[in-house]
Amino acid sequence: RSRPNLKTVLFVMGLFQQSNQQSKVRRIFLNFMLRTYDKFIFLGKEEYDYAVNKYVKYENKFFYLQFAIDQKYWIKNSNNLSSNQILFVGNDLNRDYSFLKKLTQKLGQYNFVIVSNKFSGDEFNENVTLINSNWRSAVLSDVELKEIYNNSLISIIPTKNTLQPSGQSVGLQSISMKIPLIISKSEGFWGKEVFIDKEDVLLLENNIEEWEKNIDLLVSNSEKRQSLVDSAYKKLIENYKYDDLFIKFIDILSR
Repeated sequence: RSRPNLKTVLFVMGLFQQSNQQSKVRRIFLNFMLRTYDKFIFLGKEEYDYAVNKYVKYENKFFYLQFAIDQKYWIKNSNNLSSNQILFVGNDLNRDYSFLKKLTQKLGQYNFVIVSNKFSGDEFNENVTLINSNWRSAVLSDVELKEIYNNSLISIIPTKNTLQPSGQSVGLQSISMKIPLIISKSEGFWGKEVFIDKEDVLLLENNIEEWEKNIDLLVSNSEKRQSLVDSAYKKLIENYKYDDLFIKFIDILSR
């Protein structure tokens, strides 16, 4: 039977992940989806660009929708200048959890709060507070998460090098809360067109010594922290307009 006026839309995060070892089954599945679905809405610019260049035949089905957060909610309530708390939030498969664990072990002088369900409590030393939570659970509310942000000095997002954006919501929430952000260099870094390394955020290779040096710098240098957050926040307000998100989504659906 035909599908009169019925449009099928798919949100994309990682579907077009480039791989030299992509299986035949995955290629068949992807080609089937390309033929079947009417629209693919990409939340990551790098993956969108890759799909447009790789699958030119289906370019008219591809749309990029820039992710945004509610900046009116994610606002810092106070400055906890005595805090040396370093925050990690995340559960997706493209985070580098092994690197994170090694980092907490190396930087025993700092307190880490890890909000994730990817670890067990006995994996860490005493300098780590683990909150086993994800967005589906009721373990941690947005109000409680916001308070954790509010008491954190630095936000870190170590990731693998993939096309799929990882840590976008956490990164934007951190910037909105005026917390300096350290994130891994990767092909899929979601802020590549907006945020500049060393000016707005710190983009690092996954090298323990490099992360330790830059964390020490931010902890000890309040002027550097303030410079990063002020510059990043200004670009967040200018480029990630939450009120426009729904309008752009409806526009894509109507095309």
